[in-house]
Amino acid sequence: MNLQKYFSYQRQLDDLIIREKHLTGRDLFSRKRLALMVEIAELANEFPETFKFWAHKKNQYDKALIELVDIFHFTLSIGLDFGKISGQYIYHVSYMPINSHGHLKLEDVFKEFMVSAAKLSPKTYVMFMNDFLALIDTLGFTWKEFEEAYFEKNKINHERQASGY
Repeated sequence: MNLQKYFSYQRQLDDLIIREKHLTGRDLFSRKRLALMVEIAELANEFPETFKFWAHKKNQYDKALIELVDIFHFTLSIGLDFGKISGQYIYHVSYMPINSHGHLKLEDVFKEFMVSAAKLSPKTYVMFMNDFLALIDTLGFTWKEFEEAYFEKNKINHERQASGY
């Protein structure tokens, strides 16, 4: 899968945020990683049937798709930072579903993904991106659904910056 266009869109958004928020030269990796972990937790929260055994709430797939897109934005942004470190950008990723053998419960998939985010580094980035892309499939979304949601949220993110968010 070629991710070059998504990295390009993310670079535009990152540059806008850095310029608008006066963050030039700041190391934002720790903040981005924490934001990524929060988004993963928010994604898991949209699947209450997975872990909220005490409640009668149903999974919220529409909201989950938005959280997946937010995770993608932060994953791309971190990849751009890592690319600056290593002198190259990662555009091509191939992946196998994170739960291809069906041996993990969804709560374990979320837990493992959260642990991977906490340990994210230039060395583990490609595997993390692979796992993220596989998560889209694991949660039952098509790439077309995801891509449409991504472009809509990217537009919203630009509008938010333009309005002083």
